[in-house]
Amino acid sequence: MASRLKHDDSGSQVDQLKQLSELHASGALSDGEFAAAKAKLLGAGSV
Repeated sequence: MASRLKHDDSGSQVDQLKQLSELHASGALSDGEFAAAKAKLLGAGSV
């Protein structure tokens, strides 16, 4: 999963969320992978 995502600091979180959503919608990410990647991107659990 992580290898499918391009990690660069120039992309905004919104752009990265859109990319995740597109991957999920296309079936490239499962529901679980999408949820985990979204949580990691948004920093869930780091509070």
